[in-house]
Amino acid sequence: MSESDDLFIDPSATVNQLINIIENRYQWSIDTDFQDKNNTYLFWYVSEEKLEPRLGERYNEQGAELEQHLGIGKMVSELYHFLKENSAETKNLTIAKFLLIHPEYRGIIRRIQTLTNYPFGEVSDNILAKNILPLNMLRFKLSFFGASRYDPKSDRWLRVSFFAGAPFYEELNSQNVEDWGFATMNSYQ
Repeated sequence: MSESDDLFIDPSATVNQLINIIENRYQWSIDTDFQDKNNTYLFWYVSEEKLEPRLGERYNEQGAELEQHLGIGKMVSELYHFLKENSAETKNLTIAKFLLIHPEYRGIIRRIQTLTNYPFGEVSDNILAKNILPLNMLRFKLSFFGASRYDPKSDRWLRVSFFAGAPFYEELNSQNVEDWGFATMNSYQ
C-alpha cells in the first residue's frame, strides 16, 4: 500500500506493444460481450448527499449521466477492438502519435501502462455486470484499512469493525508488532 499512485504514459511504446499488454493482462475483458445488456447493467456514481460511491441500474433508473468512469473492463475492450479493427493504420504508431489522433483513449491507455507490472493492481472483473457482488470488492478494500468482523446488511453495504483486537500504542512491542492484524477469537469476546 506504499506504492505511488501516479499514473503515467510511455509515449515511445508502440500500439502493437499495447495490444500485447491487453491480450496478456485483460483477456477477461476482451472475452466479455459488452453488447449484452447484462454486462452493462450497472453504473457507478457518487451520491450528492454523502459523497459515497453508489450503484444504479442503467436500464431501470435515471442517473446514468452521472456515471463515474469505473467500468475499466468495458473501456479496455472498446480500446482493444478499436485497435484491432484499425490495426493496419495504428499498430506501428507510437502511443504519442496514436493519442494525437485519438486523445479520447488517453485515460485508459495511461491506466493500462501504469498497472502493467502490478498483477493485482486491477479488479479483474466486469463491475458493470448485473451479477456483480460489490460487497466482495468492498470487503477486500476495507481489509487494507484494518476492517474485520464483516456484518453484511445487504448485497450492497455492510457493517464492519475497525482494528478489532489491535493493541494500544503503548502495548506494541517487538513481539506483537507484526501479528496483531490477525486477531484471535479472544479479540471478539
